[in-house]
Amino acid sequence: MGREVRAQRRLVEVGELEREVIHVARAVAGSRAAEPAERRVDRDEVDQRAAGAQLHEPERLDAPLLRAAEHAAVEAQRPRHVADAEHDVVEPADLDRAHPGLLAAATVVEPRERRDAASLDRPGVTPHARGPVADSDLYALPVRSLRPGDALACLPACPVCAGERAVPRFEVPGSPLRLVVCTACGTGRLHPFPDADALRAFYPGEYYGEPGRKFRGLIERLVRLVGARHIGFLSRSLRPGARVLDVGCGRGVILGPLADRGFEVHGVEIHAEATAGADPRAKIRIAPSLADAHFDSECFDEIVVWHVLEHLADPRATLAEAHRILRPGGRLIVAVPNFASLQARWSGPAWFHLDLPRHLFHFPVSALRRLVGETGFDVESEHHFSLRQNPFGWIQSALNRRAAFPRNALYELLHRHAPAAQSPPFDAATRLRLWLWLVLLSPPALAASLAETCLQSGATVHLVATRSAQRST
Repeated sequence: MGREVRAQRRLVEVGELEREVIHVARAVAGSRAAEPAERRVDRDEVDQRAAGAQLHEPERLDAPLLRAAEHAAVEAQRPRHVADAEHDVVEPADLDRAHPGLLAAATVVEPRERRDAASLDRPGVTPHARGPVADSDLYALPVRSLRPGDALACLPACPVCAGERAVPRFEVPGSPLRLVVCTACGTGRLHPFPDADALRAFYPGEYYGEPGRKFRGLIERLVRLVGARHIGFLSRSLRPGARVLDVGCGRGVILGPLADRGFEVHGVEIHAEATAGADPRAKIRIAPSLADAHFDSECFDEIVVWHVLEHLADPRATLAEAHRILRPGGRLIVAVPNFASLQARWSGPAWFHLDLPRHLFHFPVSALRRLVGETGFDVESEHHFSLRQNPFGWIQSALNRRAAFPRNALYELLHRHAPAAQSPPFDAATRLRLWLWLVLLSPPALAASLAETCLQSGATVHLVATRSAQRST
């Protein structure tokens, strides 16, 4: 009896150590302090001093306590507490309990030699076995802030600066996934990195909506209207009959209007189902990467990478391949969420554009400029306003800060799922409230977007660059 009482006391003591008690059952002894890291912060980077997490080390646990902890975890299945993190976003329902097959990221790419006390994941802690992922599950995934802590060493090299030190910033409860931020350039990245099977599972059929339509009714028409108006920007200075490539073209929102203007349009997409409903004039290749599409050298006049780079496993290799297949003097247009934006900093873990775990990388505009420049392009202009992306980002991020709604509930309501998928699980009253908030928040969201544009700190940013004769790296 006395040993059981001691076990219960020690279980309480380690309660703050792991978000799920079952992780305590797998924790092991030992501690090794991470070396402090020098931080370089420029005006466009996320403040590294506010980033990261406080990683507590476990005390040694004996076998009976481990068994008791694991039993308690299985029996309780309780959501974690979040009182210690400001603006943390954790949904009312514990997602692991509601969706037993939540994450497909059970297998991650993490070399054995990196699993030491300085790596992000404690030795011996392995991901739970998970079933296939559901699209709605990913949109509703809670994201939690981590306390600032020491930089972690021996991580995979940053794709921008090749740095191997980063501080944890956010985590996905119920999984080993963290968003860590490079101490040198401020680029965020998912760690541990999902393997190919897990990445494919992040994009089930429901993600792409019904064939040719991702959103419902009026919203889809508005998206296409704004997209059509955007064509004027994309086609500026292009000669008649120019060849344009859309990387990650999806259902081809921009390809049809470009074809209407007389351009030869091409696309590349990882998943064939994503292209359903695309304009038949578009020549689309299905390939796991841009290099695997096997385009000829210097064959395009313009390449568009519009909110795709953050989804790709190797953004540097993608831009290097774009340099190879773009003619000298050709134009590259690349857009990403701005990890250093005012919206990102105000929203914290509630930021709509985090989109964990699908967004593998999170670029401050300074890091994006560096990456584009180092892969052989000369940046001509930088743009901080997007009518399609920025105002809605303010609205959904604000709603994500409210415990009254599930995370990304408004986006889920507007998203048009595949016919076989279930409708968003909201009752009529919740749907009405969401629509009302959309109407009420739209004017201030537009005003905030204009303000952040004036401050050169837009929630999303797109660069226009031209191909130089030689790659710098």
